[in-house]
Amino acid sequence: MIIIRLQGGLGNQMFQYALLLQLKKLGREVKIDEKSGYEEDRLRRPVLREVFGLTYDEASEREIRTLRDAFPDPVSRIRRKLFGRRNLEWEEPDGRFHPEVLTLEEGYLNGYFQSEQYFPDPEVRALIREAFCPERKNLTGSAEAASLLEKIRGDGERSVSMHIRRGDYLLPETAKTHGGICTESYYERALALIGGQLGETSLYVFSDDPAFAETYAESCREKGISGGRIRVVCLTKEQGDRKDAAELMLMRACRHHVLANSSYSWWGAWLKEPHHGKSLLIAPGRWYQNRADDGIYTEEMTRI
Repeated sequence: MIIIRLQGGLGNQMFQYALLLQLKKLGREVKIDEKSGYEEDRLRRPVLREVFGLTYDEASEREIRTLRDAFPDPVSRIRRKLFGRRNLEWEEPDGRFHPEVLTLEEGYLNGYFQSEQYFPDPEVRALIREAFCPERKNLTGSAEAASLLEKIRGDGERSVSMHIRRGDYLLPETAKTHGGICTESYYERALALIGGQLGETSLYVFSDDPAFAETYAESCREKGISGGRIRVVCLTKEQGDRKDAAELMLMRACRHHVLANSSYSWWGAWLKEPHHGKSLLIAPGRWYQNRADDGIYTEEMTRI
């Protein structure tokens, strides 16, 4: 058996679920540990069931303790002291792709697995696109979201999504990992690159801080660097997890993408609608401040 520790926000949980689908395709028995990753995380919780209506087998506490050799009884403690711990936990050391994960027959997987290389099978990728397609699951039914979706699709070749992540990225403990990367300079260079290749665009800005995004959008208008029309997406009829699903749906409807160093915007670009064909995907030159990050990038991305 393999158990995957669910952790992080929606985008990270999507990566972990994608790995689950690949491992199941390889014939493994795979379950999810929904609890351990959130015992000390006050900002997040498991949301895959609510956002996408997904189902999966949840590991029992006994199954988790067995793979991690973590039973607290006296006999188990003495055995570990005498003979060592039989811990089958595999902990992700960095942001690179580690192919050995796909060869494991049993283990407790602790990581984010932020790479499409963890789900290389075309059939699995089709399953992933189906699983993470909120409009097909009727999870975003507001007229507001539907109207904006129609507008984005009407823009066709000119539609560009830009994601600005702030929120927890401004907290000291998170900033040392993710902060200082997607600066205003990064976005200006990205917009200049897209404008130079596409000419006039319809830019849709997605952010967890709409007020900041509005201020930044106005700055872009004044500087003349937006490349065309610019609109900050702020859904008022959707709340919480449904809002996340709705905005992901709208992001993927755009033809081109300017990513933040966020797994959420990574998925918005990766899940782009099949008829889009070749797109411009602009990504920051590094994803983390303090760890290797080679796995997150795809061949289609332009790093700046």
